[in-house]
Amino acid sequence: MTDFYAEAFGLLKSQFKNKIPSWLASRRGEGMERFLASGFPSTREEEWKYTNLRPLSQESFVLSGEGDAKNLSSNQFLASCVAGAHAFRNVSINGRHSDQFSTDENLPKGCLFSNLRQAMDLYPDLLEQHLGKVWPNETHSLVDLNMAFHNDGAFLYLPENVALEHPIHFLYISLRNGRPVMSSPRNLVIAEKGSRATIIETYMGFGSGGYFTNAVTEIVAKEKAQIDHYKFQNELQDATHTGTILSEQEENSRVLTHSISLGGKLVRNDIKMRMNGSHSHSSLNGLFIGTGKQHIDHHTTVDHAVPFCSSQQIYKGVLDENAHGVFDGQVLVRPDAQKSDAQQMNKNLLLSEEAIIDTTPRLEIYADDVKCSHGATIGALSEEAIFYLRSRGLNRSEARNLLTFAFANEMVERVKVEKLRTYLECYLLTHFADGHLRSQQG
Repeated sequence: MTDFYAEAFGLLKSQFKNKIPSWLASRRGEGMERFLASGFPSTREEEWKYTNLRPLSQESFVLSGEGDAKNLSSNQFLASCVAGAHAFRNVSINGRHSDQFSTDENLPKGCLFSNLRQAMDLYPDLLEQHLGKVWPNETHSLVDLNMAFHNDGAFLYLPENVALEHPIHFLYISLRNGRPVMSSPRNLVIAEKGSRATIIETYMGFGSGGYFTNAVTEIVAKEKAQIDHYKFQNELQDATHTGTILSEQEENSRVLTHSISLGGKLVRNDIKMRMNGSHSHSSLNGLFIGTGKQHIDHHTTVDHAVPFCSSQQIYKGVLDENAHGVFDGQVLVRPDAQKSDAQQMNKNLLLSEEAIIDTTPRLEIYADDVKCSHGATIGALSEEAIFYLRSRGLNRSEARNLLTFAFANEMVERVKVEKLRTYLECYLLTHFADGHLRSQQG
């Protein structure tokens, strides 16, 4: 059912009439046309065969309202500040920017940081050049849906050779107050030559009930730029989260993405990174933890388009009860991309007989002078390790929780931001110690 989206877009189009530049109106319209032509991805499509979005096609959502920020309490806001007190923040409530909770004071000279709606007025040339132009021909209908409906987000521009001392925090908070809301955040990061920054993109939910978050983040890393990007998603248990990260890199650039998915009934993350300049490097780390009937899907694509580039992917999953995890990782080495070095690994821990993981690490290599490897593991906790810990005084449940924490915490230790790393360590300790993941009896 796409009638709802067509009608909602008509209303949104009338609201934005004569308020946005013609190029943006055109891209919105083109995105909507493509979405209406294709609809939501179907399980008949190879990349979506494990993830069924049919419930989204049957749901009618409301778009976020200007007054939603008034319903956010200070305690909820403080619980969401996982980047630390010194971070520069762009905060959105149900997809709408909040001046009350955002801050951009004392940024280095030349840095541009604002919500996307404001950036349309202040920096139209930069947005016209880059918005929707990263991987423009190789995306899916959810990216088109976001292009049609995005009404806010975050914009960051880093001038040449500027290094930010503190993280940039894109904070998206969903409040469920009796109505299912659809929010479509759009983020754009442009890092000029030699610039460096750490970006933390967070999605949190408060209240009870379902809603739909459909996010897109575009990253442009120019020559010798370095971007560390962390996406932390902890939506409500009945929420649907679909997110896409698109990255383009020039020569000698470095882009790290770290995806952490904990909440949500249905979660889909697509990460696509293309290295267009030699001697560039992409690093993709990920951790997903599912219980109950959660469905968490990660699809990654790393495109080695030129010679002398390197990439590394390490994803870990922990699944309990009837949770279903998916990892589909693709490394593409193009014919001219000699001397490419690509490593890919997916490790999964199943804590119940009902939990399911579908893992598909893939290499597509069209060059003959490369060093590439990939692999996947699926297993349960070692009974020998459990026995060893029990012999040291722990009961079976404590031993299992400790081993599960150690498995997951390996990815948390890769987080360079101390405040976020501490938050995640505390979350995991509480999550496992309280028995949120069911202990298998034996």
